[in-house]
Amino acid sequence: LSATSDIESAVFKSNISIICVGTPSNSDGSINTSYIENVCKQIAKYVKLKDTYHLFVIRSTIPPGTINGKLIYIIEKYSKKKCGNDFDVVMNPEFLREGSAIDDFFNPERIILGCNNDHSFIEVKKIYESFSGKKVVSPFFQTTIELAEFSKYVDNSFHALKVSFANEIGSLSNSFGI
Repeated sequence: LSATSDIESAVFKSNISIICVGTPSNSDGSINTSYIENVCKQIAKYVKLKDTYHLFVIRSTIPPGTINGKLIYIIEKYSKKKCGNDFDVVMNPEFLREGSAIDDFFNPERIILGCNNDHSFIEVKKIYESFSGKKVVSPFFQTTIELAEFSKYVDNSFHALKVSFANEIGSLSNSFGI
């Protein structure tokens, strides 16, 4: 596992690209997916020149339907290859907490893999298993791409709910002088 900003070298030296880029909110509250679209275009241009299968693993927070409704089309357009035959895309949402992100990465509570086939599931599972050289004890959940995309939103919403609840309890306790 290595990180690089040299996209050409990364694509030609690997069969899997793990993509995690920002998806900030637009002024109207919608999600800006232009960064992830751009990265997929860049990688696809080099996948076009490869003779081997390539796997795109998306870890960014994206709206449900983004992979099947937008990213696969972009990758097919720029790679001139077909999803399911020459490449595939897996949604693997990250659940990292501030202050413990590295530990959360190596010891995740759960690993959700939204994919279209067992081959992609097995390949991404091997990445997690390679970190420690043994089977990961975290539960793996294989699901649809859309459900994996949505699970990140559910997780973020639940954490926001807990913070809001804690803030309300704090305000209430202050009103009682507690």
